[in-house]
Amino acid sequence: FRAGRKDNIFLFLPLGVFIFVTFVWAYDLGIRYLLTVYPFLIISTSRIWPVLARLNLSKKNLGGAGTLILAGLSGWYVISSANAFPDYLSYFGELVGGSDNGYKYLDDSNIDWGQDLKRLKKFADNNPDILVVYPWIPGNNALQFYGIDPKKNLFFAKQNWWSKPKGIYAVSSHFLARAQRVAKAQNDESLDWLKLYKPVDRIGQSFFIYKF
Repeated sequence: FRAGRKDNIFLFLPLGVFIFVTFVWAYDLGIRYLLTVYPFLIISTSRIWPVLARLNLSKKNLGGAGTLILAGLSGWYVISSANAFPDYLSYFGELVGGSDNGYKYLDDSNIDWGQDLKRLKKFADNNPDILVVYPWIPGNNALQFYGIDPKKNLFFAKQNWWSKPKGIYAVSSHFLARAQRVAKAQNDESLDWLKLYKPVDRIGQSFFIYKF
């Protein structure tokens, strides 16, 4: 299959328009504004199949090699998707080490949008003394909705709870990522838990568990 001019216009003109409109008018709040470009990218990328199927290396007909390469990449895609279950909201590709390393590169709704509060509730039931650090403005209402005592949320507490931690903490990934920057800006290393302490567990991609 060889794409003609009309095919390329159909694929790349809408793609260019979407990207232009997003960059000019959309808020810088995640990849959600660019989701519409993916169907066009997928269709365009699929055209590599016949190219690989006719692959020739070292003047030897190795057409099957192209199919094997594409099959391997497809298998990798399936395995990557399966490994991300059920944390698709905070998915990151293998180039950054997968979703487990997402907090090192992005924060906010890219990693934490309340998707693990239900699992946090189960963890809290088994650890009734747990303290929570959940930074979202409606955070206490969200915690209460899932049956977690909002009084356990330390984020809105006035005291410097982070300087001398005691007990078990469930800390939002978003908070930890932002706290690194705040620690540098305020010259307060005690805020940088990612640097100071090693978590003992993790709830999905949203909460790190620390035990002191």
